[in-house]
Amino acid sequence: MSLTTTINIHAAKTHLSRLAEQAAQGDVIIIAKNGKPIAKLVSLEEARPALPRIGFGRAYATGTGATTLEEFNADDDDIAALFEEHA
Repeated sequence: MSLTTTINIHAAKTHLSRLAEQAAQGDVIIIAKNGKPIAKLVSLEEARPALPRIGFGRAYATGTGATTLEEFNADDDDIAALFEEHA
């Protein structure tokens, strides 16, 4: 079970190693300055949203991969749209 802890920025600097370990274990650490939350320390797994792997392996699995430069370049709009969705 993860815990959420709020800590002031000066204490966070003093105890950063311990707080980083807590975050790595799944706890959420809210860092505050003058009582106002300014940052959140979370595990890297939680912070990094899963992005689609753009067609990874599809060409090998289905035999539908680009075989010419023109076919390869035709996918540029689809790839650009995926980047815009996650910007």
